[in-house]
Amino acid sequence: MKRLLSSLACCLLLLCLCAGSVLSAPARAEENSPSVPVISMEGLDGLLQKTGDKVVIINFFATWCPPCREELPELIALRKEYPAQQLDIIGISLDSNSAALDVFAATQGFNYPVFRDDGSIARGLGLGSIPFNIILNGSGEIVYGGPGMLDQKMLKEQIDTALGR
Repeated sequence: MKRLLSSLACCLLLLCLCAGSVLSAPARAEENSPSVPVISMEGLDGLLQKTGDKVVIINFFATWCPPCREELPELIALRKEYPAQQLDIIGISLDSNSAALDVFAATQGFNYPVFRDDGSIARGLGLGSIPFNIILNGSGEIVYGGPGMLDQKMLKEQIDTALGR
């Protein structure tokens, strides 16, 4: 009888420990969740509605794309150069591997928001190659859109045109 009670006590203890692990699993899952949020076409539309009359650059990139990686410092420099009242930059990664994107984002020093496309944006826009940049003027009209890397001079020209300079 003592052996049965002892076995039962061990089973209950084990059950409590397992239950504690299961109950705490969501907290650990949140701690390990991607730091780069996922965005959909609807989410991007909502973000763009909040930009007001600013010029907006939407940069589509991926961590595995050499020209994309080369273009990022130019965008980071532009974000520093133009006041926040004039320019917003939104980075949208087409990476499918969120862990690789998280590591990449943590090492790049982004000074603008970066998101991971849920697939609806690239599909909806028919993006065929990256980097791909879209520049919107203060009225939300596309003043530039196209594939290929943009250097800082080209980006400044587009921004200044969109700002009416």
